[in-house]
Amino acid sequence: MCRGRNRGILRGLNFRNFLDDSWGVIRDTERLITEFGWYKGDFFRNWIGEQIKSKTGNGESTFRDIAEPESRPVTDFFSYTYALVGTVLNIQDSIHLHSDDWQRTIYIDTLGAGTTDFDIDGGKKDALIASGREGTIRYFDDWFNNLAKAVVNRP
Repeated sequence: MCRGRNRGILRGLNFRNFLDDSWGVIRDTERLITEFGWYKGDFFRNWIGEQIKSKTGNGESTFRDIAEPESRPVTDFFSYTYALVGTVLNIQDSIHLHSDDWQRTIYIDTLGAGTTDFDIDGGKKDALIASGREGTIRYFDDWFNNLAKAVVNRP
């Protein structure tokens, strides 16, 4: 049921809607400096609110409702930049692959889709969904059925 719902969300979503700028480099640059983003984010804010509401019943639910995350005060562009760089450095410190990490990783071919590719058509969305499914099936097929493979996290 969730898989069909997610597919419906993806199929019906025009990713270009996330690019809601003000049609002006000066306005967009000002927003980048004062509000920490090139795009307004209005579409994303409304869209994610609808997704959250469909799951929790409250479109204003936050991560704090679930857990108390560590936070840094962001009051201006420089504190935002400092917090962002700190976050990236923390992630880099904690990302280290051990020799057995590949056994816990599902590899999915992105079919050349980049993280900033907002012009994904329906056919490409379907191909990406199929690629994810194939990678996941391949991983679990090896994990459950290929006993000759020494998988470290197999019970």
